[in-house]
Amino acid sequence: MCETHLDLYWAGFDHTEQRREMARAALQKAEEIQPDAGEVHWMKGLYAYHGFRDYDRALAELNLATQLLPNEARLYMVIGSVDRRTARWKEADANFKRAVELDPRNFVVLMEAGSTFQGMRRYAEARRLYEQALSILPNDPFVSYLLGFNSFAQTADTTEWRKPLQLIAQQGPEAARGVAFPLLVCSWMQRDKSEAEKALALIPAEGIANSFDEAFVPREFCVGRTAWLFGNKELAQTALTAARAIFERMTREQPDYAQGWSYLGLTDAMLGRCAEAIQEGKRACGILPFTKDSWIGSIWITNLAAIYTRCGDKEAALEQLEKSVKLPTGITYGELKKSPDWDALRGDSRFQKLVASLAPKDTSSK
Repeated sequence: MCETHLDLYWAGFDHTEQRREMARAALQKAEEIQPDAGEVHWMKGLYAYHGFRDYDRALAELNLATQLLPNEARLYMVIGSVDRRTARWKEADANFKRAVELDPRNFVVLMEAGSTFQGMRRYAEARRLYEQALSILPNDPFVSYLLGFNSFAQTADTTEWRKPLQLIAQQGPEAARGVAFPLLVCSWMQRDKSEAEKALALIPAEGIANSFDEAFVPREFCVGRTAWLFGNKELAQTALTAARAIFERMTREQPDYAQGWSYLGLTDAMLGRCAEAIQEGKRACGILPFTKDSWIGSIWITNLAAIYTRCGDKEAALEQLEKSVKLPTGITYGELKKSPDWDALRGDSRFQKLVASLAPKDTSSK
């Protein structure tokens, strides 16, 4: 139960003190029954990690757990996950490879290892791991999405991204809902209004998870951003105003939740509330900077660049994008090349240099 509560807290479904307290209570019960068990040290490490981002305490508990459970691949996966939050890239590499070595048929281990290498722009390694995972669960929507995005991130080819998503969507309503948000984002990249509307129809009223930034995204934001991108001003205003109320409440109730502040900033920028948007985007970067979370900290930098772009401050936007491009887990070539977020910058030579710096290298002559 401790892990379940932490998952809800960490993923943004219920990022509240009450949910974290429920995780603590479940952990306390487990400690009372068997305080020295490897599984208890494992959960104590996860509680420190997902509950407080206390990476040092998490690693201390997780390393104790490995002494008691030396062949548990998932433990090395969690340790690797902490490593990637703290810019320990060599350690993350070693721990994820160890996890795969211990349990090469563990779907979650393969998926997380693939995500780690993809996040570090090591696309060939990521692809092999995703394909290995899909050999176990061939129709898994999330890994199929990741495999397609992996290709898009490297080459900016949206067709390679959309293809597996459409195949999954054809398997039935439940499968289609599983790839609704990726389909929507892909349609934004392709500037395809018809496909965007199809994807929106799959997104439930309560919203949907965005696994890349660990946020729960209201349907109102999805509708509003789509309308804004395709010039439906009236619908954009209505939907984004509703989304703004949700994010504003989120930041009020969870003031340390970077995702809420960043999405509030993105929403306000589309609503033309630029002074507030910039401050909110900066707030997200301050709450969870790259130095505190090297896995998703770069996302708030990229989002701040998008806010500046929408507000017409090209200099500030390019400054933030330059930071993101230089970070190991920053914006990808595909996103920079195809996202409508950067259309206002495309004629600038500095932007073009940033795109070129991430472009696939031609190895045909070697």
